Amino acid sequence: RLENGKQYDITFKKGMRALCGTTLQQDQKIVVQVDEKPSIIKTYPSDGDQWIGLYPLIQLESKDKIILASATLDGEPLKKVMVDEKHACFLLNKILQPETHYHLAFQIQAQSGEASDVKEVLFTTTSVAQKRFWIDIHTDEPKRIVCYEGSEAIRTLYYESSKKVEDRQLGTYYLQGKSENYDDPKHHLGGNYWFIISDQLGIQGTLRDDFWQPIQDYSHTSNMIITDEEASWLYDKMKEETMIIVRR
Repeated sequence: RLENGKQYDITFKKGMRALCGTTLQQDQKIVVQVDEKPSIIKTYPSDGDQWIGLYPLIQLESKDKIILASATLDGEPLKKVMVDEKHACFLLNKILQPETHYHLAFQIQAQSGEASDVKEVLFTTTSVAQKRFWIDIHTDEPKRIVCYEGSEAIRTLYYESSKKVEDRQLGTYYLQGKSENYDDPKHHLGGNYWFIISDQLGIQGTLRDDFWQPIQDYSHTSNMIITDEEASWLYDKMKEETMIIVRR
């Protein structure tokens, strides 16, 4: 095995015989440079992390350009989403159990084919005990928001949305803010109640026009639309930094 980062001089000696019977008439020399071993410089979760959400978007960052990346959770391969030449993320196959230890193993491959050492990460998930309220948003059909207190599902809200949630938008979030009103002056849209999940994702009550009439054209909003009655109920339940899971 050659050493990473080292240069080698290779000589093909005069007299070497080919399969066809001819011989090499003079020495031929080449120089090869062995690639450095690629390295993973950052992961999410990191080793030793605690209180990780129940559906984290698993991520890695490489110091070098990579063409492949892989990850396993407790030995089970995860689906990869290449973000760019130095970043990759991975989707969990199912929601995790609360207060549980998990083992991740990452590996990447450089453009030369050189593979990194396996990077191992141990992390622990958060607790949902003591009637903690949290929501689990399913982006597949039927689109729904399952509301929990602790481990018990207490209500399911079905929502409408015309925007596809991309793989990179899946994961665990925490409520960024809420308002009794939603206003989008650019598209002349509004509504009662608004819950901010991220810059791209949100939940709101019935979508309305300038005259406060309900409309069914959701093409200009990425919000998940529920009824005003459901939004009012959710407004009372959702506190600052409520855990929000977005998944398939």
